[in-house]
Amino acid sequence: MLQQSTIGHGVKSLVKASLPSSLFRRARFLKRLSIYYRMETSDLIQRDMNAGVDCIFLNRSLRLRLPDDALAHNVFRFMAFEAEEWRSFLKLAAGCRAFVDIGASGGFFSALFAASRQEPVQILSIEPDPPSRIVLANVRDRNMRADTEWIIDGRAVGSAQKAEFVSSGYGVARSHSPAGDAGTQQTAARNGRPFARIEVECATLQSICREHGVVPDLLKIDIEGMEWDLIRASLDWLAQQRPRIHLEVHPAFIRRQHHDPRVLLKNLEQIGYRALDGAAWASAFKRANDDANFHLDLVAKV
Repeated sequence: MLQQSTIGHGVKSLVKASLPSSLFRRARFLKRLSIYYRMETSDLIQRDMNAGVDCIFLNRSLRLRLPDDALAHNVFRFMAFEAEEWRSFLKLAAGCRAFVDIGASGGFFSALFAASRQEPVQILSIEPDPPSRIVLANVRDRNMRADTEWIIDGRAVGSAQKAEFVSSGYGVARSHSPAGDAGTQQTAARNGRPFARIEVECATLQSICREHGVVPDLLKIDIEGMEWDLIRASLDWLAQQRPRIHLEVHPAFIRRQHHDPRVLLKNLEQIGYRALDGAAWASAFKRANDDANFHLDLVAKV
């Protein structure tokens, strides 16, 4: 696997070295044209509706109010204008009314769910990083609707009572190795944020949902490799509740914990989950052999 990655990187480097740099800059620009178009469209709608500069429009009927924090503000704009992931999320979320956002960070998907519903809904945003929770609370205040119950929980999802995390000042990861911690520290420095080690209280997903009276029909899981522990500890509950799942898979992080990400995917297949778009599990197993993160939109078989 490492050899394949090295070979692939070598081929890309060779091709790049053999072609003019201007051609690559032009290709990157063309790739981003659709993003620029969505940015301009949002600005035009904003001006047309006299909506102010504190919001973005994904379309004329879907508005998100941006966080005050500058870094989170930029992250929201990036996620909004990339578009591919949030569009697939909304397809998965069709008809759902109880959303649990695990690894909510600043709350982009929580706010998106709230803005896209026409009926009363519940949102449970789970985020153990203190700086991210400040942003999350701000996003909740700015995007709250009268018919929305929106709860924030500061625990991490896990079977242990407590766990050590490292915080980049806007996001956390489990402290597994000096190399991993150094990467988080570099991210903090790059963003001008303080790096910190924090001890976080943990609870199982089932107990957190039960405590808040939430029976989810939709989960979003993006927790930097901790999806291994969460899903493996929740298989019986998932098989019983059968929520739809928007899952970010982090193969490299899972392998760093001496686990096989393909086993995790196999577990989900065994309890009846399948891709929303009908793609075979074989394609996900193949992607899990690589180090690149990827997301899956999963539904349970009826």
